[in-house]
Amino acid sequence: MAVQTQEARGDGGTRNIAKRGGFYGSHVYIENRDSAPGAVAKVEFFKDVDGVPTGYEYLDSKQFLQITDFDMLVCSVGYRDRPPVGMALWNDSVEAEIWIFKENAGRRQYIDYLPPPDAKGSFSFGEKNGFYIAPGEVFRFLAVEPLKK
Repeated sequence: MAVQTQEARGDGGTRNIAKRGGFYGSHVYIENRDSAPGAVAKVEFFKDVDGVPTGYEYLDSKQFLQITDFDMLVCSVGYRDRPPVGMALWNDSVEAEIWIFKENAGRRQYIDYLPPPDAKGSFSFGEKNGFYIAPGEVFRFLAVEPLKK
């Protein structure tokens, strides 16, 4: 199931709350663009953000992967722990926004989002310089249904 957001009011003011919905159709392209000699990126993909990974891949330098119909991707340094690992990600789904979070030492930080592609093509995160994963860091890419305009 996918994640949708809704606005809610509480003691802390207005905030967005994520919930599961009936969303399908997310599609991304992810690449280990540049890594230290022997460094490997681990990419896990989830169909349920609260569940176990539905699959994973280890990407050596200059390898890529296309992933379809997921709710969340998790990128970290793989079993050959020789960071940094430079990655790039493209959103090719017209049905999903990709929200980007970075975690380090148990703290999650919102980074950015990739909107659904328009008529000009797909949107990317780290296309020019890559995003680098350091030891102990995790990048989470959450597919959400675009907010209604």
